[in-house]
Amino acid sequence: MRVALLCLAMFCAAHLAAQTKAERRVRDALQPWFRDFPALSLHGKDHCRVERVRLVAGRKTVEVYANELFGSQPWTTQRVAEAEEAVRGLLPAAYKTWNVKIFGNKQPIADLVPTHLLPTPEAERTWRGVESNAAPWVRPANRPYDIPQGLDGRHIAVWASHGRVYRQPRKEWRWQRPPLYCTTEDLLTQTFVVPYLMPMLERAGAVVYSPRERDWQRREIIVDADNAGEGYAETGRWADGPAGFAQVAKVYFEGDNPFADGRTRLARPTAASQPTARWTPAIEQGGRYAVYVSYSAAPDRTTAARYTVCHGGVRTALDVNQQMGGGTWVYLGTWDFAAGRPQENYVELSATDGGTLSADAVRFGGGMGNIARGDSATLSGLPRFLEGARYFGQWAGMPREVYSSKDGTNDYADDINVRSRALNHLAGGSAYVPDEEGLGVPIEMSLAVHSDAGYHEDRTLVGTLGVVTTQHENNLLATGMRRMASRDLCERVLAQIVDDLSATYGAWPRRQLYDRNYSETRVPMVPSMILEMFSHQNFADLVLAHDPHFKRTLARAVYKAVLRHVCFLHNPSAQPVVQPLPVARLMATANAANATIALRWAPVEDPLEPTALPHSYIVRTRVDEGGWDNGTLVRTPQLTIAAQPGRLYRFRVEAVNNGGASLPSDEVCAMVGSPAQPHLLLVDGFQRVAGPQPVETPTQRGFDLDADMGVADYVSPALVGRQVVFDRANHAKNDSLALGFSTDELQGLAIVGNTHDHASRAAADLQRAGFGCTVSSAQRDAVEHAAQPLASRFAAVHLIGGLQRADGYSRLRYAILSPTLRSQLSAYAAAGGRLVVSGAYLGSNLSSDDDRRWAAEVLSVAPGGTLATELNHRVEGMRSRFALVSRPNETRLHAQRVSVVEPLGSAFCTLLHAPSGHSAAVAFAGPRHRAITVGFPLATIADTDVRSQIYTAMLRFVLQ
Repeated sequence: MRVALLCLAMFCAAHLAAQTKAERRVRDALQPWFRDFPALSLHGKDHCRVERVRLVAGRKTVEVYANELFGSQPWTTQRVAEAEEAVRGLLPAAYKTWNVKIFGNKQPIADLVPTHLLPTPEAERTWRGVESNAAPWVRPANRPYDIPQGLDGRHIAVWASHGRVYRQPRKEWRWQRPPLYCTTEDLLTQTFVVPYLMPMLERAGAVVYSPRERDWQRREIIVDADNAGEGYAETGRWADGPAGFAQVAKVYFEGDNPFADGRTRLARPTAASQPTARWTPAIEQGGRYAVYVSYSAAPDRTTAARYTVCHGGVRTALDVNQQMGGGTWVYLGTWDFAAGRPQENYVELSATDGGTLSADAVRFGGGMGNIARGDSATLSGLPRFLEGARYFGQWAGMPREVYSSKDGTNDYADDINVRSRALNHLAGGSAYVPDEEGLGVPIEMSLAVHSDAGYHEDRTLVGTLGVVTTQHENNLLATGMRRMASRDLCERVLAQIVDDLSATYGAWPRRQLYDRNYSETRVPMVPSMILEMFSHQNFADLVLAHDPHFKRTLARAVYKAVLRHVCFLHNPSAQPVVQPLPVARLMATANAANATIALRWAPVEDPLEPTALPHSYIVRTRVDEGGWDNGTLVRTPQLTIAAQPGRLYRFRVEAVNNGGASLPSDEVCAMVGSPAQPHLLLVDGFQRVAGPQPVETPTQRGFDLDADMGVADYVSPALVGRQVVFDRANHAKNDSLALGFSTDELQGLAIVGNTHDHASRAAADLQRAGFGCTVSSAQRDAVEHAAQPLASRFAAVHLIGGLQRADGYSRLRYAILSPTLRSQLSAYAAAGGRLVVSGAYLGSNLSSDDDRRWAAEVLSVAPGGTLATELNHRVEGMRSRFALVSRPNETRLHAQRVSVVEPLGSAFCTLLHAPSGHSAAVAFAGPRHRAITVGFPLATIADTDVRSQIYTAMLRFVLQ
């Protein structure tokens, strides 16, 4: 018996050795093909390789196990078949008839093909009929259109990378990444997510949750039901309810929960009693404020608690499902609120059905960080939106085990973990996370947006990669959906980004799709991914990433991919529609004879998306300093309204289709005067948005904020400070001597840039000064394509140049004058028109022979270059001496540089830059026309009264 067993063992060992030798021979034969496989990666030295080969004789199958890089590539059924055929052709003769099965990162590459690319989608990678039948967490009640082919009622979690966190070993607050190229990942990723991606998803109908503060407003006002008479009031019968929010301290410490320190209020509507609650904030400084509400959730609560936000006297209603998501801050939206007008700015709660109403606190604005850390109990000193999710989670009432998974010893790890844990806490008990305890919010996917570390020494792009986790917890999500659904989502996002950016900016590199064990992709119980958009350490990537147009294009690509994938998971045959692009050629023309305002605009086709065509439009109106209304739905690109004389009407237009609404257009305005008053046209020629000035020489590389810090799209907190190390020889260093290293004097500052409302601001100055006229306004492209000559309609035209500049590095050329606009203004002047032209870069942008000739003939000026503004830069003349806003700030446009404009012929200087004495403005009174040229934006005159005085004096001169 022993001999037989010994012989058997010897036979098995010999067979195993022979098989191992055969497998090694097959592996070696395949290795060159895998090494030469055209893999997408960061560095060319990365190669695919075979890690092992398994010969399964019983099934006549050759199993080839390749490395992670091979599995991280994009796969299609055709590419899989081609790989299998190529491998089969390289096998020794004995195995050429065997089946071939290739694995990448331990997974069959056939399984890595996105299910939406398969002839028959795999049901286990979709929701398979799982649907949330609950009313949405938050739903607009005033929306005058439906979104049948968008994301209506879907709930999505999105967050932007890291934030400022307390580092226990160093006992200090630090960014997750060092300040490089004037920014950090912590700041930069927000400027993609907050102004673009989140609104795009919401305009498609989605409810978007962020585990980080999303409001860039540093002020915060909280009105609480615990403090009756301090901005809170009730009508009807109310009683105390479960625990709720109360702010009992200015500073919070580990374990403190503000949502356990107060009480909520409850009321049940009856036929005899319709209870209401009202929260009125004490707004000390007007501005845009996010509005958050809180309440206690329970099965008997109403599914449509009507919160009416009154902003500037306009009432916007939203219905909140109070059966879910209680005991935390629930985002309703962001609106403009004026200071000192309590009767026009408040939030009111009322009933729409018979369910119980719960009232707690309402929060206006993002606020400053108030969570103290460390032995010395220090605060970050920054606005809350710049802090990590760990601290927002505590302020939002998350259980301690959600935001403090490391028991208060490692805030950096907590910050990474809390995002996914908060998602699961909210989604627990919903249709998508049915077996976990939670708040019942039906969040069905998550997207973490980062900017991957890495760089190239040359000026080449690093590109985009993604991360998912598919091999964890039996490889299944909460409903039994395969975790491969996360990879499907990631493939869709990466492909859309590469397609859209390549079509717009030239070839955009795609990197790997990593399948790794990361908290942000492992912990969520719904499909999830990390998107590394680009590399914040790589100069070539940052030249684009600082550009607001690039931000918008990339965010739109992500939105489109999420739209398609979410719709697919519910219905693989769904045909989603992409929301339109913002409209163009918008013009508002006032008619003093019949007291009307006529609006005209043009839809914009999206060359990247044929479904993004509008079928209707929403025209939003704001009168004087009131709030924006809820919009008028029109089917054609025009609208005429009756207007009250002397009142300023402002307009924005949104294009609408079955996929949702576009981002808003630029703003135009109009004001009706008497028929005897002059008619002024304000032309908004300031479209520029741009990143900071890049510098690249054989020895230097980076961004020079002192030359030009760029122009934010509305506002942006992207800049952390000035770059101080430009030496390209320091590219491999990782300390304060590293290439790109920057200071931090701008951190936390949401800098105002192009607010897209320059005509309205100018008209408001005229209205404030009591200057009698009729005002119309237009985007510059509306004037460029105008069918009627300007002279037939307008007594004076003001071309508002702002910070328009052909900077030489932006993708779009932001010239002050186009040939078409130049021709229009020349014809206007020749017919006896009156012109005012203003702008910070007139002295450098009138650079071509045609531009200089036009300036000499029409304006009677010669460009004299530009001047860097000094602190409190001053201008003298016209019996005034006034300061210009010359430093970045959170409230007004600033000008880093101003122009020198020299008079020609009979023209004369009216304003001087002080103390240099260079000409700042030139007036010309010709035999047929008059003109004033101003070498700085009038909007940068710091004093409001002086600004109105100077502006009206200029108009009086040209209208003589």
